[in-house]
Amino acid sequence: IATTLGNMGSMANERGDFEKGRDYNQESLSIYRHLGMPYNIASVLNQLAYIERTTNGDFVAAEQMLQESLAIHRRSGERRMVGETLTQLGVLMFKIGDYAATNACFREALQIGYEISSNPIMLDVLIEMASLFTDQQHYELALELLAMLRAQYGDHKARVEATERHMADLSPYFSPENYNAIVE
Repeated sequence: IATTLGNMGSMANERGDFEKGRDYNQESLSIYRHLGMPYNIASVLNQLAYIERTTNGDFVAAEQMLQESLAIHRRSGERRMVGETLTQLGVLMFKIGDYAATNACFREALQIGYEISSNPIMLDVLIEMASLFTDQQHYELALELLAMLRAQYGDHKARVEATERHMADLSPYFSPENYNAIVE
């Protein structure tokens, strides 16, 4: 039942119905806590943290959930999930404006992604780092990073699309000649 509720929560989130997604995930979390299933608890906490961060702007609740999830994944030794949770925590710290914490989360996630050969983790971190560089007005560095990612990982369609959206957002900061020189 808990798995089905979690799946229904994920589907609701994908449809943009975050209130229903939250409800399903809360029910799922309660069941997993009752059953003592830490991996599942941590996965649902990540879903709920995303909802709190993106829809409610409740960064405190999101951070608490991610910290609990991270602790569970560290204890279990599930490095891929540690990397994914650190990436999400880094995004949250970026939204809060804590760039030191963002950097620490992204560095560790990137190192884990490299060590376990997880291109998705590394790509997600590097795309988010480009956002960090942009926010700090390091536009050329952000654009160079995004151009490299697009060229290197063109087979990851969703991530390439995200990369290209970031690149388009950066274009106003460059003359057309400079922009083209960096991205080609």
